[in-house]
Amino acid sequence: MKENKMKDRFSFEQEILDCWKITDDLKMLLEGIVEKDIPRDEIANIVLGLEQLYNLKFSRLFSTFEELNGVKRSEWLIMSTNRIKLEKKKDNKV
Repeated sequence: MKENKMKDRFSFEQEILDCWKITDDLKMLLEGIVEKDIPRDEIANIVLGLEQLYNLKFSRLFSTFEELNGVKRSEWLIMSTNRIKLEKKKDNKV
């Protein structure tokens, strides 16, 4: 199901908070490991599921970031890389 509504900073903030749920999910997994002695194969399946879920969440978050800022992922990566290179050059001159 694809939403076509325009994203705004509030939806962006909500998506950021949604990504922070990974900490709660990891705490719950740890409780299951410690208190319920979950088998290793089940732990592996849970971790793989979390990886897929959070890849989707972070992709959605970054898409919203792109939409709100008018910058595509590839452009953002290039700008970030260039900024890092400039910072390294400054650090080497000091």
